[in-house]
Amino acid sequence: MKTKHVSNLFLVTMLLILASLLASCNAKSSVTGNVAYLQKIALPPDAVVSVQLQDISLADAPAAVIGEQVITKPGQVPIPFEVPYKYREIDDAHTYAVRARIEDSAGKLLFTSDTATLVLTQGNPSENIELVVVPVSTSMPSNPANLLGEPDGIDTFDTDNNWSLFDARCFKSEITGGKYVMTSKGIQGSACWEVSWPLIQDFYVETTIEMPAECNPKDRFGLFFRAPDTNRGYLYGLSCEGEYSMTLWDGLGTAVIVEADTNPAIATGAGILNRIGILASADNYYLYVNGQYVDQGKDSTYINPGKLGFFVRAATDQGFTVNFDDLAVWLLDDAYYPPEANDPNLPDVPVDSPPSDVPTVTATVNVNVRSGPGTMYPIFGTVEKGTTGEVVGSSPDGKWWAVKVPASISGSGVAWVAKDYASLNNPKNETIPTVDPPLLPPLAGVPAPAPGDPWLSITEVASVRSGPGIQYPIYGVAPVGSKAKVVGSSEDRQWWAVELPLSIDSNSRGWIFKDFVYAQGTDNVPTIEAPRVPENILPTPPQSGAAAALALEPMNVRGGPSNKYTSFGQIPIGAVMAVVGKSADGEYWVVKIPKSISPNEQGWVAARYCQASNINQVPVVPPPPEP
Repeated sequence: MKTKHVSNLFLVTMLLILASLLASCNAKSSVTGNVAYLQKIALPPDAVVSVQLQDISLADAPAAVIGEQVITKPGQVPIPFEVPYKYREIDDAHTYAVRARIEDSAGKLLFTSDTATLVLTQGNPSENIELVVVPVSTSMPSNPANLLGEPDGIDTFDTDNNWSLFDARCFKSEITGGKYVMTSKGIQGSACWEVSWPLIQDFYVETTIEMPAECNPKDRFGLFFRAPDTNRGYLYGLSCEGEYSMTLWDGLGTAVIVEADTNPAIATGAGILNRIGILASADNYYLYVNGQYVDQGKDSTYINPGKLGFFVRAATDQGFTVNFDDLAVWLLDDAYYPPEANDPNLPDVPVDSPPSDVPTVTATVNVNVRSGPGTMYPIFGTVEKGTTGEVVGSSPDGKWWAVKVPASISGSGVAWVAKDYASLNNPKNETIPTVDPPLLPPLAGVPAPAPGDPWLSITEVASVRSGPGIQYPIYGVAPVGSKAKVVGSSEDRQWWAVELPLSIDSNSRGWIFKDFVYAQGTDNVPTIEAPRVPENILPTPPQSGAAAALALEPMNVRGGPSNKYTSFGQIPIGAVMAVVGKSADGEYWVVKIPKSISPNEQGWVAARYCQASNINQVPVVPPPPEP
């Protein structure tokens, strides 16, 4: 009996081993790596890449295909691949290689492997393979326009439908004779630009430049692109002496992406035509002149969808005029050019008709109206070209007008427009006072989305609120270029709900107005019911001459100086509060509220949403224990 038991155990063991061997024979693995090429040219968006794992052991026989991967719409190199194969088909005594080829949609061969890249056996690797392919002909054109086919958009400047024309301090623009004509006014060392409305991310763009009749050798002109707003972006262009270069302006200073250099492809001389092109793919930039590749750069500051336009930069105090023509755009990824994108439909800001004898400004274009004098302040909305409003002051840097708006828009009754886009009428030549700007709002601390999440990218500084409407308190702002996970949409489809830390909102949720963002993957996000608007708390008004704070926004009044403390309700926009103290860091005011709401008659409000006065002697108040 014991011998029989051992025999049965041996048989079961052998069967298990055999099953394991059979399973391993049928198990799959893969060879992984990247396909790349050395030429500085772009693949057409409909290219097809095929990578094969081949048995090349027999020199007098065709290679046997062990595995293959076909990649459609691969984007640009390097292109990752993963070719599957079965273990049982691999013989350690054989030799294996991977090869790749790239074709266009019509089956025309563009690139192919010209050497065997050995893998798997005889000590060769199976992962991180760098598979370099070569063009099928050394005469392949390097101009992306020849590979990309018909452009997705063309502007021949027969009309000015896509542009707002300016006569500003730095430049003048007009469309005449089928050309976009840009005149620098000789502001030495300053670049000036105009942008159109479409947001594009990965693209190839070309335009023809007619070299100026008169200019300084170092004057520059060309394309302005990937601009997250009207104050930042990349500049690629030529100089009068025939140098190309690419720079970045981030709103504070210039960074050189591609150093200025000459190239035989650039033609010089008054009235000579040069066609420049820029290919932007992720953080890579490829520069072209007259169909010839000239250089490349790399930078990841602005890789989200941005605006496109033209720039001029005067090297001296002498102005010059340059003509642009035949702007063409090829999109490398249609997902970043939504068909519903058109001229931004921001809310209209109502402006009362001013008296005839006061200083006023008139909008020379459709202009943004902001909460402070700078593009880091949120936008209330826009006023149309021709709208006139009363001026109450100027910013300390002299670049922005403070104008009257209804208190329902700004608690102080003041908003800001850029001087470059508004003309002044001062019938009595009154002295216009300098107005101190409000504090910059705090950042909302929006976490970045995870791969695969529905997401949005901020295209204008956006307020993050506790509900879908301006009647809700504000948590802070999300800066241009930041991303957030989208968790839902408002019932009116005008606001996105985004994920916030639990420390900011008890539902881990904030709301952003849709016109300030670019969203992706949001088709299936749920509709979320709007939360209840917090009840208004009427604060105790201050005595004459006492410390006071004016609410510029609806704001939470809390039990302590952070979002961790319970909200008692909200202070309505325009309310004036008696200030009795401040937090140690100056970020919160302690204001007097009814005893029925807080036993010590104190509440805490964010200082950055207030306009304070007479606060020099306000004491620091220790915070209560955190809940």
